[in-house]
Amino acid sequence: MAQVIPQRVLSETRGTVFFELNTPQEEVLRTLAIIPEKGGIRGVARATGHSKNTISRWLEIAGTHSKEVTTYFLTNLNLKRVEVDEIWSYIKKAKKCN
Repeated sequence: MAQVIPQRVLSETRGTVFFELNTPQEEVLRTLAIIPEKGGIRGVARATGHSKNTISRWLEIAGTHSKEVTTYFLTNLNLKRVEVDEIWSYIKKAKKCN
């Protein structure tokens, strides 16, 4: 009798803020992006039809992921003050262009 070995299914969202979410990525991004415009989670919930708990969970996941990414990329850089100022100047300039 042949032995059946279950195959692992790799998710393209593994390691991202979207891993194990049932909502399309575009919808999550669109919803989180309007939080500042609506002034809070309740306004976003009314505008999108998503529950406050769902939006809060997405926000928590996004915040945690953002912190992990920032920590990963900004650890042990050993930068001087001038270099940090240059990075912020670049970021500000990039925001103006978008």
